[in-house]
Amino acid sequence: MAVDRRMWCSCTIIDYLKGAERAKPCIEIIEHQRQGVREIVTSVLAEAEVAHLGADISHSDAEAMIKEFFGRLYIVRVPVDRFIAEEARRLVRSHSGLKALDAVHIATALRWKVPLLETFDDVLLALDGKEGDHRWASSCPSTAWGQYSTFNVEQKRN
Repeated sequence: MAVDRRMWCSCTIIDYLKGAERAKPCIEIIEHQRQGVREIVTSVLAEAEVAHLGADISHSDAEAMIKEFFGRLYIVRVPVDRFIAEEARRLVRSHSGLKALDAVHIATALRWKVPLLETFDDVLLALDGKEGDHRWASSCPSTAWGQYSTFNVEQKRN
């Protein structure tokens, strides 16, 4: 059976763990993941970025929640390698305002051919349709599978 993949950047993970209102659709997404039909891909960089979950959650509770999340079987943690770093540099140079850490998330999705990057980050959402041959959620995350814009730009990978 083919496994559907989607990628979450750090802000999506943080809001999901905090229980933020805008991340409520993440709960349904997680239920699909638990059924073993989908994977959530994330850069190991996200493990460093997901450090604080807000003033209402103690550091020790936050750390336990973060470790539990990244330890789930359907969470695929992808290392940042030389190819991802080079692609991230190209992305930063190509897109004004794109930060290197955000570029790593895009480069990871491109490198590992993850068809969907879900984010709440306005800078990343503004790049929808500008890199790779991927679907990116136009309002993220979304449980409406298949209702995403499609990139028709040739993917820039070697």
